[in-house]
Amino acid sequence: MDVRFHSVIIKVFQPTGGGHAGAVTWEQTDGRLPVRLVESRNTSKKRPRQYQNATMDAQRAFELGAEYLEKKNLDNALIAFQETVRIDPSFAQGYNGLGVTYSLLGEYPKALLACCEAIRLDPKEPEFYRARGYVYERMGDEAAAEADLAKAEALEAAQG
Repeated sequence: MDVRFHSVIIKVFQPTGGGHAGAVTWEQTDGRLPVRLVESRNTSKKRPRQYQNATMDAQRAFELGAEYLEKKNLDNALIAFQETVRIDPSFAQGYNGLGVTYSLLGEYPKALLACCEAIRLDPKEPEFYRARGYVYERMGDEAAAEADLAKAEALEAAQG
């Protein structure tokens, strides 16, 4: 894996904006999505950008997906991220989570579609271009991967 794309996997569960919408704990039954979610209090006053328009349920599903992804439980991460975008189809970070998860599962066409949707919803988020660049790299399209990496770096430079 190209070291420039390593942050894609990390950033999917470290929201930009420096905050975390709260720790999530869950009880799991029958290998399906948890039946009970408990969110701890958010210590930051300002919500991270990707959570501003998300419903609480979509946030919980996203954070659950991120927890599963961090633990390398890709099947459950996939279910949680699918639930995130089902609940709130405008939640760009949920599509990014789907893209990262699909890419780790080796399902690159699905990963590419999810990454493109995240970019369509939030074209100014550098991490979404990094995620898509990682997918392109895994698919063997070095030119597209380099173009997305350059776009991510340009967006970061413009954002300061």
